[in-house]
Amino acid sequence: MKNYKIAVIKGDGIGPEIINEAVKVLKVVGEKFSFRLDFEDYLMGGIAYDLTGNPLPNETIEGCLKAVIAKSYARIFYRNAFNTGLPILEIKETDLINEGDVLEIDLKAGIIHNQTQKTQYHFTPIPPFMLELLECGGLIPYAKTQKGNQNEKL
Repeated sequence: MKNYKIAVIKGDGIGPEIINEAVKVLKVVGEKFSFRLDFEDYLMGGIAYDLTGNPLPNETIEGCLKAVIAKSYARIFYRNAFNTGLPILEIKETDLINEGDVLEIDLKAGIIHNQTQKTQYHFTPIPPFMLELLECGGLIPYAKTQKGNQNEKL
């Protein structure tokens, strides 16, 4: 059974009562068509401002943004993005991806599956060390995991 993660943002324009009903409908659709949806709630708008002082908290951005895809990047931006735990992917076919397309990214294989258009785009697979950085959430969390291993590597 295929599993999808859905960010649920109950903002000011479409209230929580509408979003809650939409989630119920999506769950039924998933059961009918044999896929599973995992929902994660994020804050935005007035409620976010009331609770955090920010109408678009970093937690919402980080929870919803999984990768950045473009034709090219400056190398320093590329490395800094990985250091913060954000994968940066370069593909020449960005013009072929439409807003709203569902993309599934395989960082190890270097493939972006466009599930909407039933196409694939290839990028250079992410090196193992960079994958470790991403799995830890960036350079600082990675360094913290290595702190206890210093004596083992000597």
